Amino acid sequence: MKHIAHSAHWHYLTGEQIVAAFDEAFPNVTIQPNLDIVMQLKDMEVGTLELLENRTGSSVYRIRETGVVYQLFQPNGDLFEYDDYDSYLEEDPVDELIEAYASREPAHVLERKGKDIWVERKKPPRFRARYTPDNPLNHLSDLEWLDGEPDFMQQARLLRKAAAFLVKKLKK
Repeated sequence: MKHIAHSAHWHYLTGEQIVAAFDEAFPNVTIQPNLDIVMQLKDMEVGTLELLENRTGSSVYRIRETGVVYQLFQPNGDLFEYDDYDSYLEEDPVDELIEAYASREPAHVLERKGKDIWVERKKPPRFRARYTPDNPLNHLSDLEWLDGEPDFMQQARLLRKAAAFLVKKLKK
């Protein structure tokens, strides 16, 4: 079991294709990801869903790019959402752990400084970008490449991921 499902084109995949990807990535889990998680991935377009824990009555997933953790309970798919894995760990468990899986840290972090919103990419090539509250998705006020500037195509891909992360965080 590889414990992750990644796609650069979630928004193009059909429901059947997504179910097949989840079946391949997460066989024998207590409960598969539900429509709420699928819609988050489709909104992001590019993303990685990873299985963090399989429990007796639930499964715990995280969208790696945003760090948001989801715990789904069987039989009816009750969903609990946490800002990050540490927030999830603060809660008392209601079911027994079957298996925990190694995972990577989220790629981005968000920080608010006054009216500005900073998104920092923690993985190489690292960068910091400042978005203004007027129109955060289209108004990039500042961009600093911390590991040297990558080629144009990689910049576009990384900034699109950062924008998806920011959209998710601003919806809260």
